[in-house]
Amino acid sequence: MSPPPGRVFVPPNRDFLNKPAPPGYVAGIGRGATGFTTRSDIGPAREAAAFVRPDDDPAAAAGPSSSGGVAAKPKSGGANKRNHNDDDEEEEDLNESNYDEFAGYGGSLFSRRDPYEEDDEEADRIYAGVDKHIDERGKALREKRARQELELYRQKRPKIQQQFTDLKANLKQVSVDEWANIPDVGDARNRKQRVIRQDKFTPVPDSLLAHQAKLATGGERLVYIDPTILDHSEDDEDDDDDDDRDGASDKNNKHDATTSMRRPIQPLDDRQGLNIGEMSEFRSTYMSMKLSGATSNTNTNSTTGDNNNLTNTATTNPQAYLTNLSSMIPNQITDTATVQEYRKQFAALRASNSTFPNGWIASVRLEEAAGKLKAARSLVLAACEHIPKSPDLWLEAIRLHPPDIGKALMVKALKEIPRSEKLWTNAAELESNDESKRRVYAKAREIIPKSSLIWKKSVELESPESARVLLRQAVECCPDSVDLWLALAKLSPYEEANQVLKEANEKNPLERSIWITAAKLQETVGKLDLIEKIIKLSVSDLAERGVEINRNDWLKEAMDADRANFKCTCREIIRRIIGWNIQEQERLQTWLDDAKSFIVSGSINCARAVYLTIVEDKSYSRMESVWLEYANFELKHAAAHHQESQVVEVLRRAVEPLNCGKSEALWLMLANQLRADPIECRRILAQAHEANPNSEKIVLAAVELEMENNNSKIARRILADACMSAKTAQLVMRSAKLEWSLGNLDEAVRMLKAGVQEYKNHAEFYLSLGQIEEQRGDLMKAKEWVSSGLKFNPTSVELWINMAHLEERSGAPARARSKLEMARLRNPRNVQLWLEAAQLEWRQYMSRTKSGATKGAQRGRPDIVITILAKGIKECRDQPDVEKLTRMQAEIQANK
Repeated sequence: MSPPPGRVFVPPNRDFLNKPAPPGYVAGIGRGATGFTTRSDIGPAREAAAFVRPDDDPAAAAGPSSSGGVAAKPKSGGANKRNHNDDDEEEEDLNESNYDEFAGYGGSLFSRRDPYEEDDEEADRIYAGVDKHIDERGKALREKRARQELELYRQKRPKIQQQFTDLKANLKQVSVDEWANIPDVGDARNRKQRVIRQDKFTPVPDSLLAHQAKLATGGERLVYIDPTILDHSEDDEDDDDDDDRDGASDKNNKHDATTSMRRPIQPLDDRQGLNIGEMSEFRSTYMSMKLSGATSNTNTNSTTGDNNNLTNTATTNPQAYLTNLSSMIPNQITDTATVQEYRKQFAALRASNSTFPNGWIASVRLEEAAGKLKAARSLVLAACEHIPKSPDLWLEAIRLHPPDIGKALMVKALKEIPRSEKLWTNAAELESNDESKRRVYAKAREIIPKSSLIWKKSVELESPESARVLLRQAVECCPDSVDLWLALAKLSPYEEANQVLKEANEKNPLERSIWITAAKLQETVGKLDLIEKIIKLSVSDLAERGVEINRNDWLKEAMDADRANFKCTCREIIRRIIGWNIQEQERLQTWLDDAKSFIVSGSINCARAVYLTIVEDKSYSRMESVWLEYANFELKHAAAHHQESQVVEVLRRAVEPLNCGKSEALWLMLANQLRADPIECRRILAQAHEANPNSEKIVLAAVELEMENNNSKIARRILADACMSAKTAQLVMRSAKLEWSLGNLDEAVRMLKAGVQEYKNHAEFYLSLGQIEEQRGDLMKAKEWVSSGLKFNPTSVELWINMAHLEERSGAPARARSKLEMARLRNPRNVQLWLEAAQLEWRQYMSRTKSGATKGAQRGRPDIVITILAKGIKECRDQPDVEKLTRMQAEIQANK
């Protein structure tokens, strides 16, 4: 809107825009708007100049500069505040909104400008001590709770390291070769990331390759292999006679099989075109390079000939390659294509490592499997000429040839490798009689006198006397062979055997088998006292010499001694080794596990020695469970071998005062073993009663013994004495039954009534009273006694069943059903009550059938029985004896 003409526009005076806002002012609060603060209002971090006090930096604190300039004005209130120092920030807020008429201005009671005095320091120290005390008061509980939570968490989610602990423990059994054969970890990336894209090359014509090859050779004429003069082995193979083993024909084939593959190379003119020969050579070279690169990452050791020279190679792994190829060769190959494929692969193997004998052997066995025996013989002879120091090749050649030619080949092999034990043992096997074998081994002993294998084979052919003489020579030549020393000791008399074992121990001081053999020798002649000294000295001597005492190895030696019936040696080894390197808290469980493992393996004497060691230990000799397990072991195994006296001996040791003299079970077990001898059994029970004067079981066992021997007066006196000294409900009941069995019903009733007055909750008293009254013929009194018993024993199943029987015998089956129903309510899920109810209905059905009841009644009763059984099975399906109901149900359905 333009101003009227003739007047000058004067802008309004808005000087409040350049003034700071009044205290408590919020923009827009009058019209209901709510103020807010943005990052632009707060601004960036304060500059370094804002932290400089005016007295520290005069230049910064000065107003106008010396040059007459004017100081910069603050841009806003927020900028002003950022220029304040720390003291200004801590000034009191004197705004009216922070004022209270009663308390004055609000804010902190303490300020940085207030001095920190000693009372402040003491107050802080006191409060810190209180906080520390309160924290320590629940510290143990918190740490325990934290540990429990951590253990629970570790159980639910164990670490990867804990999950593979048992597998890592088994790594100590891995050999060095197995470590070396572990393959590298494969690349888990997908194929696009794993396979680098290779450059694509377009193949060039063969003529160009031939031309370049001609230029590379300086213009010389190229050569090629004439296909017409290639190896005619295919034609020769068709003419082979597999069954022809004539010696003359085999001698004609003793030529190098590889010479037939070497043919003269004919020149090729330029006009002949493509060089097929060099292309074939290139293909073979490329194939060998691929085979070499297949296992370049596994630097395996290859063995050459019989010299056992180990060399690291980066070529094909012959052993693995051969194993892979040989596993695919069947015993008989009829497919020509398969044979040709195998031939190519084995040829590549021989080309990559021509000194590897197994490659030649695989090729030979391929020809044998293909039915080309003549070619196999030729090839193996060529291999023997190429690798004359390989005994395996010679043995393969001997195997493929007839016996007469095989002997000739064996002579050649022994000339090449005269110190091969394998060749000498096979040479002896080629002989047909023992005398010829002795001559072979005698020659072998002359050439390799330190071969323990040759000496062992020689001894096997001799008689005991000749073998002893031969073994004396053998231990002189092979003093390190423990087997030869032990064999000599076994064939020698006692005195000489002792001397032999001493010499063997001097030559081989680190061998435990010599010590164990010495112990067995002493046991053979009956000197059992020396066995303990020998085994004890052997363990200490070997430990002093630094030999590892392997507990499992020694336990195996004990098992071997047990199998050889050296019981004392076995027991002494167990005693000395069973606790070796076993912690105190794990000893008992470890020993019991060892005994169980021995029992499973059939080493009964070893298990017996373990139990003897446990009970001889003072820490476990008073444990009833250990003696019971030992006694049960003897009951099972000693009784099976008719050694009952050994069981009695163990039990007598168990009930000694220093062991388990207070054990009722052990005393009763001992008395039971002596039942056949009443006098000794009575003496044992008397000793048991002295050790356990208030034992009810021992008194009852003594009563049973006297009743078996028809000594009712002694039994009555024993019970009377027991009731006077330590009266129990069981003793009173046994006294009443004794009188009942003797026919004294009045005395039995008197004792039972006295027992009822004293032991009202003992259901057997009421049951016996009811049975005696029923025996007398008074069913009403019987029911009264049983009914009285149910008042004090409402959960007694025997009383409920007896009450139902009494009602049934008195001619009231309905009341019997009612009693059984009440019993099931008091005793739910009881199989016996359901079975009694079903049997009651079945008896009623059978009685009606015999008495000529109606057809409908006959037809309905079995259905009722089946219904009751079905309900019982449903209710008692979790009970262990529910099979009784199912069995009865099946029988009734089958007879229905």
